[in-house]
Amino acid sequence: MTRPPTIWAHVADQSDLDGMVEVVDRLHLENVPCDLVLTGPSGVTHSDFDVTPLTSFDPKGRDIQALVWMDNAVNTRVLGQSFRSGMPVILANIATTLLQGEPSVWQKPLAQSALKSARFALVHTAQDRDYLLSLGVDRRAVQVTGILQGCGLPPSYDAAERQDIVKAMTGCQIWFARGVPMSELDIVLDAFDQARRSVRKLVLFLDPMVETDAPAMAQAARSRNLTVAERAVEGVPEATTHVFVTDGAFERGLWYSLAAATYLGGTLNGEDCANPLVSAAVGTALIVGSNAPKHHAALARMDAAGALTTVAQADDLGTSVAHCVRPETAADFAHAGWTMVANAAEGINRTVDLIKDILVAEGQT
Repeated sequence: MTRPPTIWAHVADQSDLDGMVEVVDRLHLENVPCDLVLTGPSGVTHSDFDVTPLTSFDPKGRDIQALVWMDNAVNTRVLGQSFRSGMPVILANIATTLLQGEPSVWQKPLAQSALKSARFALVHTAQDRDYLLSLGVDRRAVQVTGILQGCGLPPSYDAAERQDIVKAMTGCQIWFARGVPMSELDIVLDAFDQARRSVRKLVLFLDPMVETDAPAMAQAARSRNLTVAERAVEGVPEATTHVFVTDGAFERGLWYSLAAATYLGGTLNGEDCANPLVSAAVGTALIVGSNAPKHHAALARMDAAGALTTVAQADDLGTSVAHCVRPETAADFAHAGWTMVANAAEGINRTVDLIKDILVAEGQT
């Protein structure tokens, strides 16, 4: 069986890696087969990909069709070797501050020739573009796309079913607790009890981290005299439902789309947690604990954009839920998340298009 072509990405940090993984995910969604190999510094990790130190990586013998270089510390040796081998190079996330800080290097013809060998250069700002042009990079190669970072792939859902649930739950405020481990169940139910004292018709969509925990979670909610519906039993919630226990990873897009606010399960007790960028992509206010075990770069970006609220301890969760499900608050968070996503989307989209063009030119698609 013929292996798909390989894209090599060299990343500088976790945000770069997240962006590149999303590029490849997008390519797969568009039925463009490709593999991804990654080089980068220690400490940059991903559950599905190994990250090899650049000094230990040998591209020879691999079917590498393109190199995406995402490190401001531009390596002229690697770029020069890639160019001589005929490998197309895409520079991405190149902010020229470091280049300008080493004028004695970049005024040399050898360094400039390595930089000019890039097929494309995607830069943050017009100032970055102008500096690369001053070094002799082809004007047609340089494009201002903003930063290439993950922006979250919004999960799909059945729009007709969503509309039916919206009609059935008119006037309800929905809080989605995404991927809740059993260790946080009482925390979430306590927070729900607290929040619904001040939020009229609050409904908790309770999503188990482990699908087989759904019956136990439903029983725990019933033991608190709450009206419970289960996706696996009743199918859909009603206006009188207090807690709706979801079932199945493939339907989470539906629950995200209905929620005014989402709590990212696992972030209070430091257990596994989902990608927080999804909440920004679908436009729901995100609540996280202060003990998230991963996705730190994405969470930091969302925090800087004003797209999430962090609870320091379990007792604060109910107060945060009551605040975040308010329409005006939820709208503010949704706007901040959408703005962040839009700023990253152009870089993602352009990189996807460039890689597709390269693979077509090489006869790989």
